[in-house]
Amino acid sequence: MIEYAYKQICEECFILVDSLCDNCSGVGYTESTSADLPDNAYDIEAATTIIANLEPCTDEIEYDDFQSDIVEEFTKHKFKKVYVEGKDLTWRNLTGTQKFILDDPMDIVWKLVPRNADFTYRIEKITNNHYKVESSNHDGKEYFEIKIRKVS
Repeated sequence: MIEYAYKQICEECFILVDSLCDNCSGVGYTESTSADLPDNAYDIEAATTIIANLEPCTDEIEYDDFQSDIVEEFTKHKFKKVYVEGKDLTWRNLTGTQKFILDDPMDIVWKLVPRNADFTYRIEKITNNHYKVESSNHDGKEYFEIKIRKVS
């Protein structure tokens, strides 16, 4: 389930007009997060968290930080089933799926990108078991959606 961050017009400000409102401190709107969006919500964004981001021309320290971020997030998912849907894969822009058991947290990277090429990799957490990845290499930009489940 995706959680959304959104703003709502402050009803107290709308009524008080010139007075400073306790509800929103006078800014005119309130900010909330929820899986269900009210009808009067606006400025809506899906609330995501960037887990790790590997930029082009990364030095050794930045790469070590990237690896540490991946290991920190995915150690809790070791030995769970990973289901990946990919689109715009390879230079032919293919789509595909992949399933594997996460034996090593770095498999979340190495099972998705070519090992013999430079690449970028940005992974965002949607929920505790749902992630989105954007990765670029010499073939172009690729997109992955990752869902993790316990092995049954």
